[in-house]
Amino acid sequence: MSETSCLKCRNAFPPHELFAVPGGRICGPCQVDSEEVAEQGSLKGNPLMIAAAIGAGVPMVFSMHSSSSQTVNGVVTHFEYRDWPAVIGGATALIFGLLLVIQVVRKKLSPSKLGYVALGLVLLAGGRHVARGLGAFATPPAASGADTLSDNQP
Repeated sequence: MSETSCLKCRNAFPPHELFAVPGGRICGPCQVDSEEVAEQGSLKGNPLMIAAAIGAGVPMVFSMHSSSSQTVNGVVTHFEYRDWPAVIGGATALIFGLLLVIQVVRKKLSPSKLGYVALGLVLLAGGRHVARGLGAFATPPAASGADTLSDNQP
């Protein structure tokens, strides 16, 4: 009886004890390991990914912003904008997304290409929400021609 080696562990096995996979044949223990990695390595249903997606999604539907500006001699001298749900949601997405990146780097997760795309989108959305919430994209109101000192709170 001829023996064939496992593609992963390179141990010799009778052909009836090996399983066909793309690229060759693997033994039972290696197949079980592959299935465990596939189950544990997915981002689908991962609690950290769910929390990151919620953190990135909440600021897209819920906003509670405040802004103030100060005008002196018709020139805006101070402008401040804050959207705290965006800051908190974005920070949540970034923190949980970075924890997932750490798990991927440590080989505890092996996401698919779609998983990498989803993780990248969560990180980008989280960063954008934090920047937006801190006023990076806010525009100060147009200065009036009056020589007054004002404080506007919408």
